[in-house]
Amino acid sequence: MGIATDIILLIVTAFFCGLLLQRLGQPLILGYIVAGIVLGPHTGGLTVSNIHEIELLAEIGIALLLFALGLEFSLKDLKPVKKVALIGTPIQMVLTKGLGLGIGRLMG
Repeated sequence: MGIATDIILLIVTAFFCGLLLQRLGQPLILGYIVAGIVLGPHTGGLTVSNIHEIELLAEIGIALLLFALGLEFSLKDLKPVKKVALIGTPIQMVLTKGLGLGIGRLMG
C-alpha cells in the first residue's frame, strides 16, 4: 500500500469511528483516537504501511491545529484569566523545576 492508500484508510476509519462514538454520546475526538489505535502499528490486523510518513503528517497536522487555535483566541477572551495566568504560570514553573530537581537529586 502507498501513502495515498494509508491516508484514505485513516480518513475512512476515523469517519466511521467518530460517527459510531458520537452516536453513543461520546466526543468526536474519542472516535478519532480509537481509529488511530485500531490502525496503529502495535495492534495487529489492518495497519498503515508507511508509519514514518504518517507520523510526519500527524506532526504537521498538530502544528496547524495549534496555529488555528492560536488564531481563535483574542485578548478580550483572555482578559478574565489574566491574574490566574500571570500569577499561576510562574508558580507552576518554579514548583515543576523544584520537583524535578528534587527527584533528580534523590535518584542521583
